[in-house]
Amino acid sequence: YAFSTENWKRPQEEVSTLMMLFESHADEILVRAKEKGIKVNLIASEPELLPKSTLNKLQHLAEQTEAYRCFTLNLCVSYGARSEIAGAAKKMAQAVAAGTIAADDITEQSLGAAMLTGGLPDPDLLIRTSEARLSNFLLWQLAYTEIQFVDKLWPEICQQDIRDAVYNYASRKRRFGK
Repeated sequence: YAFSTENWKRPQEEVSTLMMLFESHADEILVRAKEKGIKVNLIASEPELLPKSTLNKLQHLAEQTEAYRCFTLNLCVSYGARSEIAGAAKKMAQAVAAGTIAADDITEQSLGAAMLTGGLPDPDLLIRTSEARLSNFLLWQLAYTEIQFVDKLWPEICQQDIRDAVYNYASRKRRFGK
């Protein structure tokens, strides 16, 4: 979760600096992604808010790594779950209005497929740093995700924190509502 739709409310200087960081690191990420076979997905519920140069860099990154399959990095930029859900609902409503589907054909599965993450598996584990809230992140997709809260800021996270979260996750019995 690199930049939320709510982050646009931050001071303009901070937002501009973050956009500059995305652009300056995109080439570095591309080199590493190619070396490691990493596919980068750009997930943006409101891409039109991004500066054109930032959007172009991030789209280029995603296009250049599209064929890789060793690992997938989902980069959420200008993303908000509520706007994603609204966009998926709008897409479904347009399909109903166009007559390509019936209203009764709208199911959890079809709505999930209309999400920006359609075709991707839902996360098994979310490691949330510094806050004990979801912050409008993947609200639909996190329905059965195990959440591990770590009381540290992201830059302070170390390998042991990740190991602890994974071990904790592995020890849980997932029931999916059963």
